[in-house]
Amino acid sequence: MKQLSRQAFITFFFIAMVIFIVAGYLYISRRKVPAVTSRYQYEVVLNDAELKAKNLGVVNAQKSPIAYQKQTITLHKKEKLCGFSIDQPITLEKIMQLKGPNQQDKVGKQDANSVAYELVVVGDLVRQTNLQTKKSEVIVVNARVSSVRIPLVLNKQTATIANSDNTKTKTISLDELNQSLDDVEKRKNLIAW
Repeated sequence: MKQLSRQAFITFFFIAMVIFIVAGYLYISRRKVPAVTSRYQYEVVLNDAELKAKNLGVVNAQKSPIAYQKQTITLHKKEKLCGFSIDQPITLEKIMQLKGPNQQDKVGKQDANSVAYELVVVGDLVRQTNLQTKKSEVIVVNARVSSVRIPLVLNKQTATIANSDNTKTKTISLDELNQSLDDVEKRKNLIAW
């Protein structure tokens, strides 16, 4: 029996590999892979609510204008938001410029000399239930970031602020102001009297 030359052997080997690859591709492409589809049931537990706040600080006229900056706020897994613990983390960003007071900023009848800024996450809390596994989790959907700007008259260790209608003023400590700007409910109570 005659032996194949080296060139004929390589050609024969190459043709065999091509046939093997084509046959494998055809076999795999015809094989049906069962698709696992998860169906979910959704329940909106909180609609269009202010979920979390972050204090960005106080800017006075001397610091103004600060250049545009990226501000970020993160909702962490298992963090309590409005009484619900969320199961998926989310990070949101907003590019904004923190400006000092302008001529229209008033605290009662006084001109404001500073402005406090707060970053606020607004969105929906949804309970998502997998119908196959019956696993339920609370997620944040339709989330967006807005900001709250509060004009104030800043003294050494106190700040005078107005209510949301600018009809009444009160003086609070800077510590109380900073704590209020890190919490949605405290800030609402601070300016809604």
